[in-house]
Amino acid sequence: MAGISGSAPKALQVAVEVTHQWLGDPKTGLVAPDGRAYGLKETSASESGGTLARTYSVDASASPANGTWKLQVADVYPDGIGTLDNWSPTF
Repeated sequence: MAGISGSAPKALQVAVEVTHQWLGDPKTGLVAPDGRAYGLKETSASESGGTLARTYSVDASASPANGTWKLQVADVYPDGIGTLDNWSPTF
């Protein structure tokens, strides 16, 4: 986030929307401007397909707020089909 001084919030809110044939497959994480990674969602064998629309809260106060924040999404199983529909951090 450009122009934000100081550290990121202790309770940074990250909204994530993913559509996938098996929602337990994708693993998501947030990467701060300083390269530090914050886990959001682990894989799960109990989640069926559809749309995941969830807001995660993460303590990102160890990282600077200013800079480019990235979302990492990894499908841990081959042949999975999915789409990152939207994501946004709230500072």
